[in-house]
Amino acid sequence: MSQAPDLTDPPVTPPPQSGEYEESFEPLINYRHEAPPKRTNPLAVATLASGIVGLVPVALILGVLALRQVRRLGDRGRGVAIAGLAVSGLWVLVYLLVFAVINLLGSGTDNGRPTAARDVVTVPQVGQCINGIHGGQAPLAQVPCDKPHDAEVFAEYDLPPGDYPGIDQAIELGQAGCRERLTPALRDNKELQAMPIPPTEDTWNSTRSVACLIVSAGQVKLTQKYGG
Repeated sequence: MSQAPDLTDPPVTPPPQSGEYEESFEPLINYRHEAPPKRTNPLAVATLASGIVGLVPVALILGVLALRQVRRLGDRGRGVAIAGLAVSGLWVLVYLLVFAVINLLGSGTDNGRPTAARDVVTVPQVGQCINGIHGGQAPLAQVPCDKPHDAEVFAEYDLPPGDYPGIDQAIELGQAGCRERLTPALRDNKELQAMPIPPTEDTWNSTRSVACLIVSAGQVKLTQKYGG
């Protein structure tokens, strides 16, 4: 005979306690609400790197673009971009200082013509051979004319009386007067030229004398005496 079916109720599993639900879902809830970290804007980093190495134009352009992106995208790096711009500003000050120093050192030279010795304290005498002319160096040093020298004093004359004409005009007047006093042989010698040592504004009231020098057209040393 077949057995009768078991009509008893199956065992019932009790529902989990409320605390068990909270433990199960708490990590998931926290994960869903965790915001991703903000990135540092790459252009801001590039701005700082360009500023450090002195690429000022590049740093300025990248800095402006970086600040715009930081504001629009919400990236980090605003301080980095500003630091790069500040370093670039320091480089600009360095460049200006170097330019000013170079300009100051080169302000005493003339382009395209012999440099007049403007810093001479005493006027050399006719017949002397001297060194220290090229580049406007001072003081001038007398040397024997059979030794290598920069110039030979071959003439001396006074500029017309009146107010001081200014150093540039004094040089031009002295140049013209010295050329007139060259002998025909020296005037025809293409390897030589005349150069004046004009009076300065400080010495004008005591002397208007111009010393005329013979110098090499190629600024090489002379090794003989050309004047009388």
